[in-house]
This record gives sequence, C-alpha cells and structure tokens, in this order.
Amino acid sequence: MKRNNSGFTLAELLVAVALIGILVSVSLVIFTGRTAEAKETVCKNNKASMQHGTVIVSMTEHVDWETEYGTGGLNSAASEKIISYLLDEGYIEEFRCPSGGTIYAAKVESDMVTFKCTYHDDGMEPGAENTNNKAAKDLADSVSKYMENDYTGHKSNDFILNEYTKSETSKNYIVPGKTNGILTDSVIETILEKMIEHGYLKENDKEKYRKTLQDYRDTTFYLVPYVVSSAKEQNKVITYYTTKEQYDKYFGADAAAGHKHGVTSLICYNGQWYFDIAHKLNSTYTPSNFYQKDSIQDYLDSLVKSNILLPL
Repeated sequence: MKRNNSGFTLAELLVAVALIGILVSVSLVIFTGRTAEAKETVCKNNKASMQHGTVIVSMTEHVDWETEYGTGGLNSAASEKIISYLLDEGYIEEFRCPSGGTIYAAKVESDMVTFKCTYHDDGMEPGAENTNNKAAKDLADSVSKYMENDYTGHKSNDFILNEYTKSETSKNYIVPGKTNGILTDSVIETILEKMIEHGYLKENDKEKYRKTLQDYRDTTFYLVPYVVSSAKEQNKVITYYTTKEQYDKYFGADAAAGHKHGVTSLICYNGQWYFDIAHKLNSTYTPSNFYQKDSIQDYLDSLVKSNILLPL
C-alpha cells in the first residue's frame, strides 16, 4: 500500500499564518475600541454621579455653590476642596477615571458643580497634569541647592542666574516643554471669563483670545528659574515659562551682556501655578517688589486678590 505523504506546502502555511494574524489584529482593534468606549462610559457616569452629589448638597444642606465659589470655572484648590467635602460627607465615593485621567470639579452652574476628566475631556495623557509641577519643583530645588553650595550671600538675581545657566546642572532642568498639562481647555475658559469679568478683555474679542491661548499652550517653552527675596525670606525660587526666542536672547550662548528675564504669563511657586490675566508681570514681578514685602507668598496672594494673577 502506497502512503500518501501530501501535506501543507510552505506557501500555504505562510498564507494561513498571515490570515490568522489579520484575524487577531482585527479582533484586537474591535476589543480595544470597545474597551476604550466602555471606560469612557464609566468615566462619564462617574462624573454625572459626582455632579448629582453636589445637587443633593445644595438641596439638603442649602449650600449655595455660586456664593461659595462664584460662577464659572474653578481653580485646582477649589476643585480639591469640593471633592474632599463630597467624599468626607459621604455624598460620593472616590470615583476615578478607568483610563487613568483625573476627574476634577470644573465649573459652578446654578445649584450644582460640573466635573471634567483630564483624559476624556481635556485630551491629556494620564499623568500629564503632574508633569509641569514636577519639572517646576525639580528646577526650583536644583537652583536652591546650587545657591546654598556656591552662592550663599549673593543678592544679585542677575548674577546667580547668569552663573547657573552656564553650569552643567542647568542643562538637566532648563528644558523645552509645552504647557498642555496646565492650560487645559477648561482652564482657558476660566481665564477668558475672569479677564472679561475684570475688564481685561472685551466679550467680542473672546474667540480671538481663546485661539491665542490655545496657540500659546502648544508653543515650545523653556522652564526658567527666577530668584526672589522678601524682607524675611532670601533666595526663594519662582519658575516660569519663556519662549524659545526669549530664552535664546537672554540665556543662550549669544545672550547680550546685562542679564534680563523673558517673562511670560505663567509662573509657579510652591507647586501653585498662576496666570497673569492683567498682563502686568513685567512691571510687578521683580525682585525689588518682593524685597519690600514680609512674605513672598503673601505678595503673590495680594496679586491674586487684586485680580492680577489667577491661581490655576
């Protein structure tokens, strides 16, 4: 009896493997898409539950959210306070975005607070909202350590920063980046509302300035240290973003003699970011101004109270 040795040829096996690969790829796309859609639905339901919690607080405890926080957008401090209250009083559970985003209180609307997610609503990758804070802290710590080791007693901000920006240490921290972790869409809307409220922007210019802020957010910036001293506090570090053009002009290899600062509208101190809605940082944000005050933080708070800086 003659044995049949016929089987799959190499070509047939390759075709079969390719077909299996295609089927697996299609299945993964479908599965991944449905998983992402399911996670977004869960996040949406969590935000709705948190919003419902603020309505219950308004009805049962007669809390007037508008009186407490004003109308419009909320800064990070207000968001944390609202969410902490809802959690502590048992009105909500600790809801999270299953995709890794951060849910935050975004806006007061009548008798309730609406919530957003940094991932699904603002389009930020998980953890992106913390990137800028870490960079600012690293830079402030680096400059502080540098001054303690080498320049204790020097009061000239120009001298300290001139020396620091020439050092190898600065190359690890003064790096280009973007402000998308700070200027989210909801924050931009808050800035616009506050600028209109305090007379810095006309209503009919709102759309134009929104585009300006969106472009500003997507610009490549350099994070730069700014050393300040008050009457009782010496050599504290504020960090801010400056454009690459300004950085090259004031800090680059071809920087002109006589150090200056290319200040933009976004600064950070002790982990708190501020936006200059009055466009006055160039005239008010200087070492001499801080020197006359007892506290750097108190001075920044006074700028907030005067509607010059907006805490984000």
